[in-house]
Amino acid sequence: MATSPTATSSDFPSELVGKKVLLASESLGPINGVSRTTQSLIDYLRKNGVNVATVAPQYAGQPINANDTKTEVKPERVPIVNKDWVRSIEAKSSSLGSRALGGAWTWHHERDASDKAAQQPLLQPTSSTKRPLMINRSRSEEPKRKVETTTGPRVNPEYRPHGSPLPYNPDLSVAYPFRLGVLYDRTFKPDLIYLASPASVGFQFLVQLRQLRNPIPTLLNFQTDLSHYSTILFAPPMDTYAVVMLQLVQGYLFRSPAVHTIFYPSAYIKSYMVAAGAPAERMQQLGRGVDTTLFHPSRRDDAYRKELAPNGEIIFACISRLAPEKGFEFLARAAIALADSGLDFKLLIVGGNKNAAVEAEVHNYFRPIASRVIFTGVLRGVALARAYAAADVFLHCSITETFGLVVLESMASGVPVIARDEGGPSETVKHGESGFLVPPQDLDGFVAKALELANDSDLRLRMAGKARLQAEATTWDEINLQVARKMVEALAGVPEKSDEQKLREGYYGSWIETVRVYFAVGIVWIFWIIAVIPLFIMGWVHGMAHR
Repeated sequence: MATSPTATSSDFPSELVGKKVLLASESLGPINGVSRTTQSLIDYLRKNGVNVATVAPQYAGQPINANDTKTEVKPERVPIVNKDWVRSIEAKSSSLGSRALGGAWTWHHERDASDKAAQQPLLQPTSSTKRPLMINRSRSEEPKRKVETTTGPRVNPEYRPHGSPLPYNPDLSVAYPFRLGVLYDRTFKPDLIYLASPASVGFQFLVQLRQLRNPIPTLLNFQTDLSHYSTILFAPPMDTYAVVMLQLVQGYLFRSPAVHTIFYPSAYIKSYMVAAGAPAERMQQLGRGVDTTLFHPSRRDDAYRKELAPNGEIIFACISRLAPEKGFEFLARAAIALADSGLDFKLLIVGGNKNAAVEAEVHNYFRPIASRVIFTGVLRGVALARAYAAADVFLHCSITETFGLVVLESMASGVPVIARDEGGPSETVKHGESGFLVPPQDLDGFVAKALELANDSDLRLRMAGKARLQAEATTWDEINLQVARKMVEALAGVPEKSDEQKLREGYYGSWIETVRVYFAVGIVWIFWIIAVIPLFIMGWVHGMAHR
């Protein structure tokens, strides 16, 4: 059946229209920067006529099948024993029983007629009626549906590999080892692969692509500083062990011939990757966009501000996943110092964590000033935008952010930012214009800048205006167009192949390459034993220690 042409942006490269892109991410669904950035790219590509298959691990609350819903009507299963056969047996039994009872009460002169009737078959089959089969040979609807799903057209399929949730953040899972062929079976064999924030999923793609003579061109976006997380989450000597392992693995995989482009969010991350051995000539800086319509100063709600700060207190805000590595211990110390200074304020903290023990640990940091702190839990959409706009000053204390999307969203909401000068925010906040940057360990300096903004409404207003103007210069379409153009460059060096050639090559090319891929999967299992399992043990120990 003919379909209407997809509307495309005038700037979108036509070479990508109709192409198949397999996008794999470590996080797609939970509310975090990686998930929102990746979903923006998926929507942009699909809107412009690109077929995008997604692969991302299951997460807490994710149904086994992505299309499952609580109200979904399950297809009726057909029983093994044929219902028509059961009815025929019931009919015969009923007929025999009624005749047996009736025969005892008939008169002698009526029995001749009944004897003739008894000589007739119990059921009179017609020429067009077949005797019902005992075993039902027709298929149930469920297998039919599965066959149709497998063999039908796959435009934008989604596949969720199984994995183990991280102990300190159940929203993220470490994917179990898999083969690329299995993923292609569940989605399609792509023209191009895009790896968002490669870790347990992206690493497995790269190690298997390295085994192929003619691998599919691949782009990757480095969005999560796993090495920095390791130094915070793990105690010595596990922190050093984790950093060394990550650098070895990342350096080896990022040098793969399959990798065409490595996107990085900040100069800080580029220097780390070069030190790990990634090729600098394949790197390109890629910022983040922001929805300037959703996150807007007009979302400021005086009634909501009155609810948060009944006595007109200054409102500080922090929006982040609740986890120790997000700098909440530093924020708590700063907030306690602000309270000791005599400043009247409320601290609005938006975010959560499905691990109750981790969430409780973060809450405990603020116990000395509990009356000043408001935890909202996770907010989305307009409710989240209203929380941003309600603040007078945004406090960003994490030093593990490769970009820090929340900083840009706060600026779009017309709220100046005070951030620790490390990682992505160092390149987002313009010191003295849209906010302040403070040395990472300078608690007194951080508190001083918070007091300065809290006590100077004119300065806040000037910085709020500049923050909004800076955010307006960055849109998601501009960012995603940069990715699309790099995708075209990656495809330009790949010769066109007919469907017959693709079918003959299969998923891996030759039997030798197939053996190499299976061997690579075995290596991944070994890596699970020497790296992933210790990670889970350390997470369990961390949880026990903070109960």
